[in-house]
Amino acid sequence: MNDKTTQTLQAQGSPILLLAYLHKEMSHLTAPSFTIHGHAPTELHIHLHRSVPGEVPALTAFEEWRTALGLGLPSQGGGSTVSWLSTEGRVDDVAVVLTGYGTPSEVEAAVAELVAA
Repeated sequence: MNDKTTQTLQAQGSPILLLAYLHKEMSHLTAPSFTIHGHAPTELHIHLHRSVPGEVPALTAFEEWRTALGLGLPSQGGGSTVSWLSTEGRVDDVAVVLTGYGTPSEVEAAVAELVAA
């Protein structure tokens, strides 16, 4: 007998609906990556990766998304080559985790801007 439970797509309904709302209402923002994990089906993870020349810097886009979603101030983490800012909160009753990645110097500059504001 198999006692394993199977996660259904329905369990991910709230984050999927929020994603559809974001697509409609915030389509002017820089396109991030989105993740809904099977082990945390009620959470929407939004990732903005390292900057590409000619595009909006990832941490600038992070701040635009953070402001648009009404999320709190971020925490900082990282290593010698990649660092990040991350914040979480609830948007329309969906847990949202927003993370922006950059070089250590980019993250330090973004933190300095937040502190100065």
